Amino acid sequence: ASSGGETARALGLPEDVVSKFQAHWEVEFWKGSAFVHDTPIAPMVELAKRARAAGAEVVYLTGRVDSLESATIAQLKRFGLQGIDAK
Repeated sequence: ASSGGETARALGLPEDVVSKFQAHWEVEFWKGSAFVHDTPIAPMVELAKRARAAGAEVVYLTGRVDSLESATIAQLKRFGLQGIDAK
């Protein structure tokens, strides 16, 4: 699911809850301070680490807006990823 509403709907929640959750999502999803609640996708983190250790150039792409760049970099570093620089 790509939005809070889609996630809530996929869980079978009632439509009134879906709309309230989507409104909450629109605010909270885009707060850098909320990133501490994100969990890494372990296989992807390990793949990035192995690729870098093997000498590959690893580039991180996200769908986040520019104003969240520093919070995003901090999050990736918290996951133990290396070679992360601002664009």
